[in-house]
Amino acid sequence: MPTASSSTESPSADGPPGAPARLTPTRGPERQSTRPQTATPPPAGINRIARLVSVGTGGWLHSEWAAGFIGIRKLEARLGTRLLTRTTRSVSLTDAGEAYAAACRDILERVEEAERAASAEYRAPRGELTVTGSTTFGRRYLTPIALDFLGAYPDIVLNLRLSDRVLDLHQEHVDVGVRLGPLPDSALVARRVGEIRRVIVASPEYLARRGTPQAPSDLARHDCLEYLGSRSYFWDTFEEGIAEALRPRLRIDAAEPLVDAAMAGAGIGSFFSFHVAAAVRTGQLVPVLRGFEPLPLPAHLVYLGGGPLPLKVRAFLDFTAPRLKAALEADLV
Repeated sequence: MPTASSSTESPSADGPPGAPARLTPTRGPERQSTRPQTATPPPAGINRIARLVSVGTGGWLHSEWAAGFIGIRKLEARLGTRLLTRTTRSVSLTDAGEAYAAACRDILERVEEAERAASAEYRAPRGELTVTGSTTFGRRYLTPIALDFLGAYPDIVLNLRLSDRVLDLHQEHVDVGVRLGPLPDSALVARRVGEIRRVIVASPEYLARRGTPQAPSDLARHDCLEYLGSRSYFWDTFEEGIAEALRPRLRIDAAEPLVDAAMAGAGIGSFFSFHVAAAVRTGQLVPVLRGFEPLPLPAHLVYLGGGPLPLKVRAFLDFTAPRLKAALEADLV
């Protein structure tokens, strides 16, 4: 943050006409103060943004209401939209306020980071960090790594958004995401952390009862388990067009219960290797059609480019990448 100048313009020694001259005492050589300089207050616009961000993080005290209310009213007038919903007992952000506060929070953190770097006071990473990945992947890998990361970086608050919907990092204000498979051309920067396989598995009990398929075409005679809405993605990579010939007996829109169904002997399923790694290691599931498996898919950590990388993001990438790589290698069943 810019600091106040140490030299201020002194008042004129000349008084009004006719008044006796005021003498300015002479001083010796001025010594440089070793006390830290006081930072100049931030511009009014930044104050209003900071107040809005404070509301979004629950940090607005009742005593600050009057000044904050006036400042944010001016901000709303300039933007032409309501940012707060106010009642006599509470204040909360509108949808527009949530989006605006999230973007501003990132800006304020970048400003603070730039100031620390410029003043050679680069401290430990701090601030709010949002990371996204698929639900099963996140539970198996991201959550354990996140817990260790929080232990190593106590000044970071982590939002872990686990969803089977691919989130847009820019639109959703996400710092880091996990992407499985080839990456489309985009503004994202990627760091490869390993690879995953697509495997077909069934329980030993099911294979003993129904036989083991020797070619993808044999699957048409088996009870198949389908990840709802992703039939061709998980099956056609083994043989083009095989998905149309399948006879799904059970469709579920989540991977974990589908794995449970496979272990219970309900049929044959196609999964990512990390979905079934533990069950394969314990013998509860058996891979089949190994010779027809498609090429492995790359796994990446991705983040937005186009500017200096925030310290909190760099810390998470450096902490997570080697741990995630080792975990994925161990689960390549």
